[in-house]
Amino acid sequence: LVSGDGLVNKLKSKSNSVKSSREAHDFLREWKQCCTSAEATLSFLARLKNADGTSFQNQLLLQPDVICDKYFSADIDSDILGGIVEALHLLSNRKNNIESLSLETSRLAFIRGWIKALPTCGRFELSISFLMQNQRLKLKEICNFLEDSKEEHDKVSDKEYLVQYASLLK
Repeated sequence: LVSGDGLVNKLKSKSNSVKSSREAHDFLREWKQCCTSAEATLSFLARLKNADGTSFQNQLLLQPDVICDKYFSADIDSDILGGIVEALHLLSNRKNNIESLSLETSRLAFIRGWIKALPTCGRFELSISFLMQNQRLKLKEICNFLEDSKEEHDKVSDKEYLVQYASLLK
């Protein structure tokens, strides 16, 4: 027998679980609709603009760790990971920051945020193993970009995750 408070808590927990599941489904549906190229994926990740030209909410720009935890804690599909890699590689090869990115966020910080957050996704190592060879090469180039671009204060914090990527991409 469940007390009144216990029943209410169980119902709230179930409601939150259904809500989270629905949010994840909506996010993945939006991903499939919007992320048809590296440029489109970059726009989606940075929330620059929607397909119809309207602005996205700026919710992902500074929170890749939250997105990875919220939508990819169980696993990240290798196609989604590959799309993120393609988008980050595109950004790393641009000579200047994207004008539309928030002034508070440089392309280096944006890329670093995603590269640090991705290993927290469920089955990340498995998804890395399913990347196409050209995507694995692009991921190595992104890591090299971060290695070459890092400032003194970033050396210690970057080393741990760059070593992890290096071992996964051998």
